[in-house]
Parts: sequence; C-alpha cells; structure tokens
Amino acid sequence: GPYDERLGYSRQPHFLPHFYEQGFEVTGQARMSPRMQWLIKQGLFAPYREKIQAGLNIDDARGYSLYQATYPTRIYATFDEVPPLVVDTLLFIENRELLEREHPKKNPAVEWTRLARAVMDKAIQFFIPGHDVPGGSTLATQIEKFRHSPDGRTMTVRDKLQQMGSASVRAYLGGEQTFAARQEIVVSYLNTVPLAAVAGFGEVNGMGDGLWAWYGLDFAKINRLLAPSGWHLAQ
Repeated sequence: GPYDERLGYSRQPHFLPHFYEQGFEVTGQARMSPRMQWLIKQGLFAPYREKIQAGLNIDDARGYSLYQATYPTRIYATFDEVPPLVVDTLLFIENRELLEREHPKKNPAVEWTRLARAVMDKAIQFFIPGHDVPGGSTLATQIEKFRHSPDGRTMTVRDKLQQMGSASVRAYLGGEQTFAARQEIVVSYLNTVPLAAVAGFGEVNGMGDGLWAWYGLDFAKINRLLAPSGWHLAQ
C-alpha cells in the first residue's frame, strides 16, 4: 500500500544490498515472529505498531542534531494534544461510537449500526441503482485502507474484510482493553489521512501538513485557538 511504499518498506530487498556495497552495516533490524508470519499468510496486513512520522536525523559524535527532516512535519504526538473539539467533530462525522467507555474491550474495526446501515443501503441500491450508499468503514479500517491496500483503495469485498481483520488484530496488540488503542486510532488518522497534493509542496498527509499546504495556516496556532479556553476565538 501507499504507506509501505512511502516509508520504503516494500523496497528494502532492493536498496539494502546497495548499502552493503557502500560499506554500511545494519546494526538493528525488526524480525517477524512466527505468529505474525502466520497472520500474513492468512491474508492480513502485518500487525505491528506503525510509525506516524518518519524521516532522517543526522547527529554529531556528541549526539547533537546536525540535520533533521521528518514527514509529516506537523503532527499530534499524543491524544492529549488533540483539542476536544477536533476529536468530537471527527467522531461525529466518521465514527461516533469509537471512544465509548461503556465497552472497554470494544473492537474499533466494527461499528455495527453504521455497518448495518451501509449493508441495507447497498441492498436497496441493487433494486434502485441511483440510491446513495454511505460508507460503512470505521476510522480503524480507513487507516488500513489508505496505508496498506493497493493504491489506498477498496476494490472488492475481500479488500474490505482484509482491512477489517487487520484493524481488529492491530487494535488488540496491547491487550484486550482497547480504549488506549482507540485513542491512538484518532491520533493516527488525524496525522496521516491523505489530503491530495499541492503544487510546490507535493503529497499531503495529515491535518497539520494539510492546514499548512492548503491554507497556509500555522498548526500550533490553530490548536491554541481550538483549545478549551479558546473555543470562543475559533467560532
């Protein structure tokens, strides 16, 4: 998918030999566990804790930074940094039940009321071709789609099931209690959602870079305006 290509994961077998030829050494590298290999063979995306931000850091011998370039550049580092108004707006539009505390073991890959509505509308569309069918995807499955599905798209029912299964496994990496994982889904979506491309900037991913690239707005300033004590400024 686009995420795997953008971060270079899909091209490791190609460029690692070139590093060795230039005298570089790999001092540390991730290894797949037998269980991860089994899940991949079942058709799921590799379940690991994904990076929100990647880039290049060059430090001197003392550990001081000489050069730093990260992408996306402007992100929320934690859930607590996201203004509540931003969280509430996103969930109202996309995934209203995601952060419910009544179900601490909730699977964030499925929102049954939303999915049932989408299935019903799809059935109606079979008889009424012009009938509109809203999306039934949760934020968790959308992330799997735009990161790992070919071209970031859902083309078949199998693609959708693959996204839902992968999102389910990823949500329980930290255990059966999923509230923290659901908060992380909100952060990941805001930081990495694709927002097309802008001339002179290139591909845009994430709300922070999107505000800068599309509108020239300062991400930190916008968040200060949207913070609880400054809601009146944002209205």
